[in-house]
Amino acid sequence: MSSESPDTKNSSLPLQKESRETAESELKVHCPNCGENLVGPYCHLCGQHSRSMIKFFGSLVKELTEDVLGYDSRIKHTIIPLLLKPGQITLDYIRDRRFYYVLPLRLYLLTSLILILLLQINTDPKSVISEATSDSTTLNEQDRLAIDSAKSELEKLNEKGVSLEIEEPQILDAIKAIEDKEEHSNLSEDGLRKVGQRDSKVIKGDIFEEPGIMKEFADKVNGNWKAWRQNPEPVIKEFYELLPYMMFVLLPLFALILKLFYLFSKRYYVEHLILLIHNHCFVFTILIIQILLLNIESFISHSENSLLLKLAGALDFVNFLIGFWIVIYIFLSMKRVYQQNWTLTISKGVALSLVYFVLLLTGFVTTVLLTAYFA
Repeated sequence: MSSESPDTKNSSLPLQKESRETAESELKVHCPNCGENLVGPYCHLCGQHSRSMIKFFGSLVKELTEDVLGYDSRIKHTIIPLLLKPGQITLDYIRDRRFYYVLPLRLYLLTSLILILLLQINTDPKSVISEATSDSTTLNEQDRLAIDSAKSELEKLNEKGVSLEIEEPQILDAIKAIEDKEEHSNLSEDGLRKVGQRDSKVIKGDIFEEPGIMKEFADKVNGNWKAWRQNPEPVIKEFYELLPYMMFVLLPLFALILKLFYLFSKRYYVEHLILLIHNHCFVFTILIIQILLLNIESFISHSENSLLLKLAGALDFVNFLIGFWIVIYIFLSMKRVYQQNWTLTISKGVALSLVYFVLLLTGFVTTVLLTAYFA
């Protein structure tokens, strides 16, 4: 019969677990993955850690939490300099001081994914389509009621044998004007056009004289237009799916332009690309913060509490300052990385901003057209 108390047995369990894990790691003299002799906790040939992942679930969760949120996590070391130290991560990465930072491409994918998810959550497809297709000629419910009322009046007058041209000409005018409006608002495969005061050109296939890719493209866009107005969600979803691809195409193109602007800086093309990736990650992170602040502001602005209303005003001001910091950040990052005087930095920054705006606008238009084709 053992003289050991139950409390003593329970207290010895963690020690037994720890000693067992230590013993297991000490017994591993060969890498379980490639069989190479182990000198430390990592295999020098394949890089695998010697510790086993088959353990108590609580210990596994603790390790994963420490990897993501712990003091030594790469996210924690990356986010502060990314937001507050323009160009610092890029310089450290170029100088091979990159152990504590998230890899540029991985950081870009993470921030862009979160931003797109937030944009999708905060976008109402019906409101977007209604704003894009709204026009003074769109037939609304009041117009339809006016048509019905005018037609009923006409029927009554016809029964009485009244001369419509003399007695009630305004009824005919009203019906004609409203039915003309209805005809314009129900444009079919003729194309997409706005009528009224702003009569724009038609996007239609018959502007191309001979059959080809462009004619087929225009015809398909026009054929889908009516369906989009009825159910805009697939269009918005397709747009957000194509948006990351557009940015991936723009980044290397703009990096090439950046290389031309700093042709004598003795920097490789990859260094310009890394700077662009880090700056885009910064902008994406700032936009994520702004969207979250706007959601909070929108939520508390409907409150009757004066303190919450003041907080909403303060958040609005903070959002303005954050947006202003984006402009300052870009110039500071260029100044720190390329180390030119402020005159050259500002002049090149303004010129590059214009070029980037043209590229971004072209990319968005192309994305919208591709969305219109594939949705």
